[in-house]
Amino acid sequence: MISKISKIIVGVWPLSGDFGPVMPSDYERSVNRALDLGIKSFDTAPNYGNGYSESALGLILQGVKNININTKFGSLPFGVKKFGIDDLKKSFENSLKRLRVDKLNYIFLHNPRNEVKDFEEIINFMELLKSDNLINNYGISVAKDFNYHDISKFSGIQLDCNLLYLKDFNKYAGKNQEIFARSPLASGILSGKLKSNTKFHKSDYRSGWLDGTRLDGILNRLNVIKENIPHLTLPSLARKFLLFNNKIDWVIFGVKKASHINDIMDDINSKELDNSTIEKIIQLENNNFYQADNKGF
Repeated sequence: MISKISKIIVGVWPLSGDFGPVMPSDYERSVNRALDLGIKSFDTAPNYGNGYSESALGLILQGVKNININTKFGSLPFGVKKFGIDDLKKSFENSLKRLRVDKLNYIFLHNPRNEVKDFEEIINFMELLKSDNLINNYGISVAKDFNYHDISKFSGIQLDCNLLYLKDFNKYAGKNQEIFARSPLASGILSGKLKSNTKFHKSDYRSGWLDGTRLDGILNRLNVIKENIPHLTLPSLARKFLLFNNKIDWVIFGVKKASHINDIMDDINSKELDNSTIEKIIQLENNNFYQADNKGF
């Protein structure tokens, strides 16, 4: 089981403050806990915490050897989105400075929609970054539910993938591109803590949409999952579904505290999720078990 560690990427967005207040000490403890356990890959972006996420990660990891840092460009701090080549170049350079590195493992084009009609020029720029030894590889972080004309030239695809949403995974998996599954706990929805009276801090981006009938519909779907697969807790099932899915190359686990790293390790070192359970989850999705809530999560 221990080899599954190589699939883990620690996502630091929840540590940025965008999901509610976080102490800098929590950020440092979480990253150092990952390093202590042999986890060497991290995922961030310039807009996470309006630049704070990259800066904090760079400070903590300064001088640490043999690590993989993935970041993105296109989505900038304070809600700005720019996909022109000059803008991407400036964003990339700023990320290197904040992260205190000379080279990144992966750079992802961050959730473009109608802003980009043709990816050729951007891919040529990414190829240049690779040939200049500034990145190891490049990919696209796809916007959820958006239909792209052609993203086959990107080496990796970062996408939402969890017990509640498999649409993009079904669309892109198996096409000879690395699959980076993000949002394994569906922004905390699969944490097992969600209730009908759950209220989020006003600084938490979920406070604007996770309530009312939408919350009720999601809770109904969670009950369906628990009824069909009762032998595992919801968060453990969510994590194992991705860790033991052979069609997924990397899993980006967003963490907010060091104990979240321990939870991931517990799942890796416990019984492997069997293929029949994985197929049962996929069938729930294929049978539209979430029809009561047309908005999804």
